[in-house]
Amino acid sequence: AVHTIGAPREGEGWTYRINGVITASSETGFPVTELYIDAGMPTFGYRVHADDFYGLEDGCHIFQNGQKLKVPPPGPDSEIADFRLFRNTLYVLFTDDEGKPFISINGENEPIELPEGTECHSLKGFICDDNAIYATGMVEDASGNIITIVWSGTEIYRSFEPGFYATACYCEDANICAIGHLSDSTPVFCRDGEYTEFPEGYSFPSGSFACFSERHYCLSLFPNSASLPPVYVIDGEIFTADINGYIFSVCTEET
Repeated sequence: AVHTIGAPREGEGWTYRINGVITASSETGFPVTELYIDAGMPTFGYRVHADDFYGLEDGCHIFQNGQKLKVPPPGPDSEIADFRLFRNTLYVLFTDDEGKPFISINGENEPIELPEGTECHSLKGFICDDNAIYATGMVEDASGNIITIVWSGTEIYRSFEPGFYATACYCEDANICAIGHLSDSTPVFCRDGEYTEFPEGYSFPSGSFACFSERHYCLSLFPNSASLPPVYVIDGEIFTADINGYIFSVCTEET
């Protein structure tokens, strides 16, 4: 079966379809996570903005197996960066009213570990595979360097080099890969602790520009100028795409 989430061009709301047939919908809120499988059930998260006219409050919700579940606010004046059901456990990544980072696991709030001498700069969100879930974010050290951090639970799992700005991180077994750019805008791919630089004039606008399968990887590079050709990278080898346009995403196919 093909499962899809749709949203209107204007306003809010969403529609969930199976094989093109509407099975659930909402006139409020908008999807903020991809459609994923948890405990064998299609799942996604959506947010609702406050609306005095309709009596709506800001809130985060999860749709799973035909049920709409509201995510309880983790604390007063907290700001939720991301939320996800993983193995029937609710994870919420947020900052408190003082800007300190926390993770909530089934309603239990725990502070997130920060490298010594740093402060939380921003929280990005969760990444996961079939085996594990991680939180990602950025910290700032005393010199003003921005460092991308990956947490497993509340503990630091991976710390990237200062000056590398991650666009997106990915799970690959027990390894964490990332695409992003350096402070001079050079596009970079990080895997197994090694940083690979790509030609200037290209970028990674979003997380859909990379995919991984059985220790192989494919990246697409977005040209920042119409004079540059679209290119993609398979296991380190760069190819020029013979198309009149752009490559916006890549995926793998089992054969």
